[in-house]
Amino acid sequence: MPREIVLGNGLALAAFDSSMALRELYFPYVGQVNHSLGRASHLGIDWEGCVRWFGDDETWRIDSELSRDGREARAHLSHPKLPFSLDMQITWAAEKRVLRRRLRFHWKPGSNTKLRGRLLVHHDLALGEGDLSNEVRAYPREKVIVHRKREYLVQIEGLDPAGRGFSDWTLGRRDDFEGQGVRAAAAKTEGQLGRNPCAVGAGESLMAWELVPETNAPQTFDIYLTASADGTRPAGKAAASAFEPREDEAAAFVFATRDDCELPQALLQIESQSIGQLLAHTDRGGAMIAAADTWNLDLSFESYAYCWPRDGAFIARALDESGHREVASSFFGFAQRIVEREGCFRQRYHPDGHLGSSWHAEPKDDETHLPIQSDEAALVLWAFCRRERGRSESEQSEFAERLERLATPLAEFLCRYRCETTKLPLPSYDLWEERFGVHTFSVAATAAALRAASALPVDAAHKERWGSAAAEIEDNLPRYLFHRELGRYARRAEVTPEGYHLDMTADSSLAGLFLFNAVAAQDEKVTATMQYCERVLEIPGPVGGWARYEGDRYERQDSDDVDLAGNPWVLTSLWMCEWRIARARTLVELDRAQEILSWVVKRARPSGALAEQFDPRTAEPRSVMPLSWSHAALVSAVCHYRRRRGELG
Repeated sequence: MPREIVLGNGLALAAFDSSMALRELYFPYVGQVNHSLGRASHLGIDWEGCVRWFGDDETWRIDSELSRDGREARAHLSHPKLPFSLDMQITWAAEKRVLRRRLRFHWKPGSNTKLRGRLLVHHDLALGEGDLSNEVRAYPREKVIVHRKREYLVQIEGLDPAGRGFSDWTLGRRDDFEGQGVRAAAAKTEGQLGRNPCAVGAGESLMAWELVPETNAPQTFDIYLTASADGTRPAGKAAASAFEPREDEAAAFVFATRDDCELPQALLQIESQSIGQLLAHTDRGGAMIAAADTWNLDLSFESYAYCWPRDGAFIARALDESGHREVASSFFGFAQRIVEREGCFRQRYHPDGHLGSSWHAEPKDDETHLPIQSDEAALVLWAFCRRERGRSESEQSEFAERLERLATPLAEFLCRYRCETTKLPLPSYDLWEERFGVHTFSVAATAAALRAASALPVDAAHKERWGSAAAEIEDNLPRYLFHRELGRYARRAEVTPEGYHLDMTADSSLAGLFLFNAVAAQDEKVTATMQYCERVLEIPGPVGGWARYEGDRYERQDSDDVDLAGNPWVLTSLWMCEWRIARARTLVELDRAQEILSWVVKRARPSGALAEQFDPRTAEPRSVMPLSWSHAALVSAVCHYRRRRGELG
């Protein structure tokens, strides 16, 4: 089930599916460690003996939205057979690992005040990313349930409208009730739940609060989840006290109501929610994870909860462009800590800075390349150089340190890691992490990064060396990667004993030619290349969008139309939008870019979440959702659209 809502506060992250079930719980870092592994922790109602879990049938209506700050979400839930509707507010405390779910029940006119029911709160956790050695224990006097494993602890508690804790509970294992788990206790036991005091292994908890209409006045319940990475339990009313009234709380969901470019309100809202997604996926230490969704655990027991320097560079740039300079700056602090001694990056990193798993092969005895994507070093340097220097004393000091310990090593590496003959970057893996060679995207990014670095406040020798390297790459890019007979750029060159063998597959990454200003968007070679890609990669029919590259099989199914280039991606479709923005010379031409922005709005979930890619027939999300890179691409595209529209009049 798609992850509809992702919330983070820099210290922890929680993800909820479309039924508002908690699916992912990460701490002590955003993206590390996952204490839920995609298992659903549900909320439900036991009304007059009939148990309904939120979203368990199609008659539930659930609408949700994410705030701009990424810490808060709201949802409205209703069911035709229940005498009330619910407003849910989910919020992380500002400086603590405390999550509050506030449920406000609104009784429908004419509700029978003599009927009774219960609010059910279920948790299925896998602390430390596994069931081994887990314990769940009830503390009836304190009215709390504690899930515990080594240093990891999650405490669940709550308050009804009268300030009372839970009225009933039980604990058990996931294989209880013939494999249905502890949730089945709500339906299979009459009256009191089992009140089992503790359970070990794959333990689950179930708590209940009395729900009585009384005078039909709204009733509010607060459910708190407190996470600890040192094994200590919060004392007293620590959870409730973490939510002191915020001045900006009422304004959190006020989205932009005006725009100089007269963009549709739906697009402005998704842009705002996209900023919230990027902030939610950012750890306080600066790591920006690709996705919290664990959709592919069943396939490979891997996830997207890593920081790719490539993704982080695009995310930091989008946040910088949208005014979140401080958060963007934290990424470069993270990059400074993880840069390798050679002056480059490996494929991906855990949010705590440790090297992540990789499928890039180490070089053989007769090879000299590194198992890297050279574009990652280039993109981080490019994004860093695009930032304006800070004016405050602290920002100046920070800039100077990162110039010395991040930008300079990256620029020096990119200068060195080149072929002596062609002056282009040495072979590496492509940005899609699939092929090895000399890639046009990586070459363009390297040229742009070195050109930008040569404008930094460094000594004359560095300026000269970096500027000369950029000029050599720019001069040799068309010489070695442009196919004169076909009249367009190759996506990559494979190095052979006879020289470069050009791969002419249509690939959206060729947008890097103009995205980084390595070649002007008006250049006829770029125009021919992008027009070819736009035509070949477009998905025909009602779903629309553009594929990554011709013949892309990632997340494709055997039943998919083999004539389609691949699945439509948000990122690659927005690169086509960027192409139209860069090429527009009139407002009419610019309107063609807004067509793609409207396509993105149509593909977004009601909460504003954007997937990595979609089914080319049904438009259902495929792969992870939300994907940070998709949201970063939208924020940047809207920013560039505004700028271009202003230039045109």
